[in-house]
Amino acid sequence: MVENRNQIFSTGLPPSTGYSAKNINAGLLRSKGIELTLGADLVQGPNWNWTTNFNLTRNRTRIVELADELPYYTLWTDARGGAWTYVGEEIGDIYDAKVVTVEDPESPYFGFPILDQTGKWQDVDAVNSRNKIGNFNPDFILGMQTSLSYKNFHLNLTFDWRNGGDFVSQTYRFGEEHGRSQIFLDKLIDPGDRSGATLKEYLLENRESMILINGNNFPLVGGPTPDYGGYPFTFGPFTLPYGGVFIPGVYATAFDENGNPTEFAENLGENIGQPGGTLTLPYAGSTAWSFARAFLYDASFVKLREVSFGYDAPQKFAQALRMQQINFSVYSRNIILWTAAKINVDPEMAFQPQAGVQAGSQFKQGIERWNVMPWVMPIGFKVNATF
Repeated sequence: MVENRNQIFSTGLPPSTGYSAKNINAGLLRSKGIELTLGADLVQGPNWNWTTNFNLTRNRTRIVELADELPYYTLWTDARGGAWTYVGEEIGDIYDAKVVTVEDPESPYFGFPILDQTGKWQDVDAVNSRNKIGNFNPDFILGMQTSLSYKNFHLNLTFDWRNGGDFVSQTYRFGEEHGRSQIFLDKLIDPGDRSGATLKEYLLENRESMILINGNNFPLVGGPTPDYGGYPFTFGPFTLPYGGVFIPGVYATAFDENGNPTEFAENLGENIGQPGGTLTLPYAGSTAWSFARAFLYDASFVKLREVSFGYDAPQKFAQALRMQQINFSVYSRNIILWTAAKINVDPEMAFQPQAGVQAGSQFKQGIERWNVMPWVMPIGFKVNATF
């Protein structure tokens, strides 16, 4: 266990002081972790040898104390959420605005989003709701190095397995907002020939995936073209024949004198496809941009990071060249990458190289933007000689 006291933090100042912030010494961080190494000679013989080594690591840092003027320690903020840590919590927590839903378990609409009067999701901001959606730290990282030899030939492999952790993909957030995300298009619910009571029944029968928000799935019915079942919608003075969608859920139908919804449980209108009562939105204005949860992905991965194949030249050959030993090998890196997210983003690239607002952070962990680089597999040849 390691403790770090009196960290340097930046805290805001009122504008009347003439300054925007000041640095203070405050806080106590407590870090705990484990690192285990295990190696074994699995096969030993005159011709065959097989050796394997494993390395397991897990680290966690918890905030024990903060200054009174710091309600939480901020790593980064984005849109309606970000990564910050309260006293007693672990660094790496990711927070997001909370979707307003029906919370009465006795209601037939339990869990349904409560939409505003335009048919959009409503939210409670992340600070007030303390809606934690994940943590960017892995549960553990396991590395493996294995070497297989036969006479003068050697094969070496290096694997890495990261298990757990989350990241927010700004690449897909912008892609969805700009209508360029195939993942978003694939999630759209095509009503097909269903309408009215038939569509309502279809959505209710599949409420877990088509009405309720689960994971990063924010259901939408319809789409940008007739092929996606797009609905007609009105935009200003224009009525377009397709390109409309609707968000399955409910909305308030009764209001007090101040325009606030009253008695949600008794005054909810359905927004699940019924004629004349479903609020239709333009496809371009119906993304889940305001919610980081819609773009939160599992950061687990397995990599075959490096492979090499070598040959030790016979001693006679080395001595003829006036050397003690000579080895030839060919190698390559980044051979295989499997990710739990399956969005063609390397979770190791889930960071933004940008200075943070506190403690001089050099990059933001757990959030990526445009870090989608072509997968490079270099191939090299090496000659090692000992004189």
